[in-house]
Amino acid sequence: MGTGASSGGSQTGSNPNVKEGSTPSAEDKLSRKTSSISKKHSNGFITLSYEPTNTPLIRKRGFIKEGFPIHGLIQDKYFLIKDHFDGIDKLKTLDLYGAPNFRKSRGPYPVYGMGQPSRDGLAQVIQTLVENGHKEIVSFNLREEPVIFVGLNHDFVPYSPRDPTSLKGNIANHGVKPEELAETELKIREEIIRFSIDEGGKFYFYNNVETFEDEPHTYNVAYEEDLCVLDEIYSRQIFLTPLLRYSRIPITATNAPEEQDFDQFITAIKDIPQLFDKNSSAPLPAMLFNCHVGQGRSTTGMVIGCLITSHRTGFPTEAHAIPTPMDENNPNLEKGEFRIIQQLVKNLPNGTQIKHEVDSVIDICSDVMNLRTVSFECKCKLEEIKDDYKIEGHSAREYWLRRGLSALERYFFLILFNAYLHEQFPLMFAQTFRKWMQHRPWLYRMLSHIDVMEKGVTSEFTSKYQNQTCLVADEQVSLDVLSTQREFEVSNFRKVHGFPIYGMCQPSRQGLNNVAHYLLGPKCLHPKVVFLNLREDLVVDCDGSTFSPRELSSLCEHMPFRGLDTSEIEQKESELKSELLKKGKRQYTQVYTDIQYAPQERDFHSVITAREAAELCMAKNPQMLYFRMPLSEDKAPEEKDFDRILTIMNSLHEIYTDEDGPAIVFNCEIGKSRTTTGMAIAALIYCNKRGEMQVGGFPVGTKVDEQDPACVPNAKYTLGEFSVIRHLKRVLPFGPQRKREVDYVLDRISETMTPMHYHSREVIFSTFNLYRNGVCKNREEISELRKKSLNLLERYFYLILFNTYLHMERRTKWQRSFSQWMTEVATAAGVYEMLDNFGFHDFEKTEERLRALRWRWRESYKGKPSY
Repeated sequence: MGTGASSGGSQTGSNPNVKEGSTPSAEDKLSRKTSSISKKHSNGFITLSYEPTNTPLIRKRGFIKEGFPIHGLIQDKYFLIKDHFDGIDKLKTLDLYGAPNFRKSRGPYPVYGMGQPSRDGLAQVIQTLVENGHKEIVSFNLREEPVIFVGLNHDFVPYSPRDPTSLKGNIANHGVKPEELAETELKIREEIIRFSIDEGGKFYFYNNVETFEDEPHTYNVAYEEDLCVLDEIYSRQIFLTPLLRYSRIPITATNAPEEQDFDQFITAIKDIPQLFDKNSSAPLPAMLFNCHVGQGRSTTGMVIGCLITSHRTGFPTEAHAIPTPMDENNPNLEKGEFRIIQQLVKNLPNGTQIKHEVDSVIDICSDVMNLRTVSFECKCKLEEIKDDYKIEGHSAREYWLRRGLSALERYFFLILFNAYLHEQFPLMFAQTFRKWMQHRPWLYRMLSHIDVMEKGVTSEFTSKYQNQTCLVADEQVSLDVLSTQREFEVSNFRKVHGFPIYGMCQPSRQGLNNVAHYLLGPKCLHPKVVFLNLREDLVVDCDGSTFSPRELSSLCEHMPFRGLDTSEIEQKESELKSELLKKGKRQYTQVYTDIQYAPQERDFHSVITAREAAELCMAKNPQMLYFRMPLSEDKAPEEKDFDRILTIMNSLHEIYTDEDGPAIVFNCEIGKSRTTTGMAIAALIYCNKRGEMQVGGFPVGTKVDEQDPACVPNAKYTLGEFSVIRHLKRVLPFGPQRKREVDYVLDRISETMTPMHYHSREVIFSTFNLYRNGVCKNREEISELRKKSLNLLERYFYLILFNTYLHMERRTKWQRSFSQWMTEVATAAGVYEMLDNFGFHDFEKTEERLRALRWRWRESYKGKPSY
């Protein structure tokens, strides 16, 4: 409600109040064609680029509310809404200083914050700072939404375009650069002037979208001088106050700044010597931060400014007290002691003190908002909701959940930024914050589990946020394409030719027994069998068939428990079992054996977990081992996952014989994506271990002259020759050969599952083509295809890296883990920099968020706040 929260916006023309304009004449069409209108998408906002013409640009007209006039819309969609609204000025400073919520941080730090001022308001604030004795002022505008200033009553008053579906929320414009935003504002001004000419010299503006009293307001806009853009307001003030410097750093409302945003803060002040020279007697510059309301983004800027200043002058007094250790079993969430913060503090050098310093700075900047307590406040709001309702068109539960998670991420990054300052401030920032983060990829792994919007995940936030669930039979989803169910009572059971490596779907208790008996029996004679269950969702065997919980609203989607380790997932399976067997249940369990038909109500007699089924099988077969290792669907395993598979196979001494050695059996839900990944990792380890003993290594077919030529369209990309892979080959020792070896393994695995039409390398390009060709029309489905294609490419990237590691560390018998090797060796070679600018560069030149590790590794991009 007017807090500067951004709105992702709906598709153009989706609002029922937006009407198509009149049909243009042939002459108009020709003129518009020659104007070369092009569109650049930046998530919620569309930047129009066009050459000046005399043709009216109105393509769509609309009305903001029934009974209101129809008029032209900015970029076919948006209404212009006044920034200042009733209730914006919590600190009552608008009349006195000319800016809402103008304040100074407590203590000696010359750091200020405010909401968006008018032109005269900015001049008044600057004059106040000059009168306070400041000799130099650095002004930061943190708005990522376009701002237009309208000449009214001898002043210029700020307005901004708003989406009709969220008139109180700002437009999300993720990743926009300051120069792009400035260009957008110029285009909007030109558009308004043209609209005004078409409307007889007037344009429609809205001041009150709460009650719509006395709306709309029509103002005469005929000349460029009637409107100002943001850069003009600030640049002209510099001529009046030469000691002022100005920097625009677009940040999404309620979100943590991007890594490059922190770097822009540093760049803007790096040439001010007294900020970094402790022997300087010159006064520190005033730092002035503003956003729309002067709340979230402004407070974030103030905290960043105070952190930088504190490394020059010292932290607030409270920071020098001995911090109270966090109690993991009884965390104080109001003090920000959420699980991810506990984990971060534990892993950062001197982490407890670094958090303590950030807390002391947050407290002196908390007149409008306390950035540490926001997450706790959102959690409380979430728990208060009994019957869901709407906030700005969104579910209240989702609103408070997303808002709380965004605040937690912001707090996470402020602690990281202080850790960075401790290291780099004395070095005058020899390394950028972005590069500093790239050299610590484990921080991104940690951050990837902060977003608990993935279905089924529980945390401090979701304890009260549960959707109705049911049980769906695995066999309903896991179709037996390879026809192995009759023989083994498990679907898609298969073996990789030349390797003692197998894959299958989720087995029932009897299916597991059958497979173990077959592999240990006279037909195979494996001395040992190792089962690795790769599922990250819950599975239970109920009366001899396996089931997994699903949301009633999404029967085809499994419910992954992202970020939980083996013991935590198995504990939740035990809890599910207890719930299913609970005596005196109010109702039977809803069960789908076929999601095409209505559910059945079942009361099961025998329920066991996957671990219990394995233990029953191991009791009959002492040569069997079982491991649970959760992997995410269609994603690259984490470094620790590669290490765990290697550790398991290193313990199997019989592996050095031949393919009759220990059998390695992988399974997931349907035995395809994750199972294939596990099989590929095991095959690479197997070949390298045989090479270590000089009894084989990689078979024939991996040398440059041993591979068959490809005879399919776009063979270059079907063979995985994407630009990031070509770059990786150039970086890695024997890179082309390491890739060929991975390709050989993937080809052999694909041959075992031909009827399933799945190849881990070829699926990359086919998935990307589905995204590129617009097969899906739904915006969310398009985003998911985009992310899936990138994740599949990254999985291939990691397999090549892992094979290189196996070769390089073979002499030491892999004493250094893959995780350590990636940190100590691959990072220095720039591998994580490649992963932080990742994509299909052969086809796409524009930047977007999923190229970055921070967003691609998030468990759910669709869970990212968009308002």
